[in-house]
Amino acid sequence: MASPEKFWQSCLAYFQQELPQQQYRAWIQPLSFSFDSDNGTVLVPNRLALRWIRERFLDTIGTMAKEALGPQVVIRAILAEPSAPAKTATA
Repeated sequence: MASPEKFWQSCLAYFQQELPQQQYRAWIQPLSFSFDSDNGTVLVPNRLALRWIRERFLDTIGTMAKEALGPQVVIRAILAEPSAPAKTATA
C-alpha cells in the first residue's frame, strides 16, 4: 500500500500525462490533498474548480485511491479554507 503522499504524487503524474498542459495547470495543479485515517480530501481553491473536479476527476481520483490506499478509502472534494489575511500593525 502506498503512502498518501506517494498516492497524491502518482495522481498528479497521471493527470499531467493524460491532460493537455493548459487543463492540468488550470484544474489539477492548484489542488492539494490531505489524508486522515481512511478519508482523503482534495482541497480545491474555488467553487468553479470544485464543481469541475467533482464532475470530471473525482471518480478517477477515488478509483486510484482505492487501488493505492485500500478499498475502504473515501475521497471527497471540498473548498480549501482561504488564507487568513495578513495582520497589519497598528500604532
